Amino acid sequence: MRIPRNKRYSYMIEPKDADLVGRATMVSIFDYLMRTAHVDAQKHKLGVYEIRKKNLAWVISRAVVEMGTVLRDMDRFQIVTWISECNRIACVRNFIILDTEGKEIGHAVTQWSMIDFKSREAVNLLNQPRIIRHLHPEYPTCGIYPKKLLSQPEYSHREDHKVVYSDLDFNGHVNSLKYIQWMLDQVPIEWASNRQLWHFDVNYIHEIHLDEKPYILSHLEDDFAAFEICSGDGRAACRAEMQWKEF
Repeated sequence: MRIPRNKRYSYMIEPKDADLVGRATMVSIFDYLMRTAHVDAQKHKLGVYEIRKKNLAWVISRAVVEMGTVLRDMDRFQIVTWISECNRIACVRNFIILDTEGKEIGHAVTQWSMIDFKSREAVNLLNQPRIIRHLHPEYPTCGIYPKKLLSQPEYSHREDHKVVYSDLDFNGHVNSLKYIQWMLDQVPIEWASNRQLWHFDVNYIHEIHLDEKPYILSHLEDDFAAFEICSGDGRAACRAEMQWKEF
């Protein structure tokens, strides 16, 4: 698969990124992906701080991540990223994760929209010249694509949660990483310690704000888990599906 050579970003898994058995968590991997998206966008004057000057903001709506190899504490790696598609309301950003020898060990695809802070409506991305110039249709989308996740007919567990200050980002609502953390906290330690989370799908649907009392619905069966986070009034705010495999 052809990937851009001049859009690589280097990192190392730090102790804060690892779980109790020394593996990089999905939260930390997702964090590195978001960090890479931010830095790459900033290089093209499309980053968070640049577009906020125009009362605009990026919003992630869907993502899918697959990891073929476990990253561990102190492992070095690179992430390659590019935007392969764009229409009026959404663009598709791709990520390839490489080990120190340049071998692909994971990949991800994310879907983003841009909203106007004042109107709270989506911006027509085709009217944003910098985004069009930033497109790389010559490099294909990774072999996966974010899908729409539906509510499961039956969840076996419910956990209530109160939103606190540390859950929030600078937009004033719950950070996208926190949703993932809340969901993973529903998984029994003994179960997760002996399995690798290799496939992760997430849909972000609605925002949750300070002092709300959301709840997390979950269901684990075999090596599959489904989650739904709802706001206090019962609206779905986030859904995710995860697949594990035993070591």
